[in-house]
Amino acid sequence: MVVVVIVGMMATIAMPRIGTTVARSRIAALEVVVGSDMANAFALAARTRRPVTLTYDSTTKQLLTKDRASGITLSARYLGQAADLSVTRVTLSPATGITIFPTGLADDALQVTIANGSFSRQLRSTIAGQITRQ
Repeated sequence: MVVVVIVGMMATIAMPRIGTTVARSRIAALEVVVGSDMANAFALAARTRRPVTLTYDSTTKQLLTKDRASGITLSARYLGQAADLSVTRVTLSPATGITIFPTGLADDALQVTIANGSFSRQLRSTIAGQITRQ
């Protein structure tokens, strides 16, 4: 009986730490995934020899890579609450996203902020496609 009480007390103390650890690990994993999607958008523009756009649709909660001319979605990543690596907030700066040209250059630098609760991380893409995590 004493063992059960001690284990219960230890679990009560450890639960908040487990929650923060899970939130941090989700953001870290999602940071890698979003960074990979950003790099893939630059590769798609070069490979297809067509300009592509990288945007975030807040209604469907998807990070979208689309062909600029036709509007066809080339890749989509769901970032909503039901996803394995769920986030509570995603913001892009500029909010309209960027256009990436086949030359490997974008029309603007992009900053993506992803957050899960109180933890947030930023990814930045230069005009030339260099992606850094902060």
